[in-house]
Amino acid sequence: MGAPFDEEMDNHLDQIAEALTQIPDVDGDVGSHANAGRVEICITVDAVDRPDAIAKAFVAARTAVHAAGGGTHGWENWLPKLLEADDFTTSVSRSSVAAC
Repeated sequence: MGAPFDEEMDNHLDQIAEALTQIPDVDGDVGSHANAGRVEICITVDAVDRPDAIAKAFVAARTAVHAAGGGTHGWENWLPKLLEADDFTTSVSRSSVAAC
């Protein structure tokens, strides 16, 4: 469990959520559990398969964090390891409203 968030972090998360609205073909939102110090980013993208969806979602998340003034230092090192280990929480499913 992480440390509780302060107002500055809450504002930053709001900026990330706003940045997600500016990314074409991405539907995203940010939720947080302030007392637990936990953040959830929910991103919906169109993709041909699970790996494509995961890659697009991670790129959208990184883009939004950067647009909000945040950093993703070491991204190029930890993301491939994370993806290879499949060590993250994700839910990938076909949309009932998409033309598949």
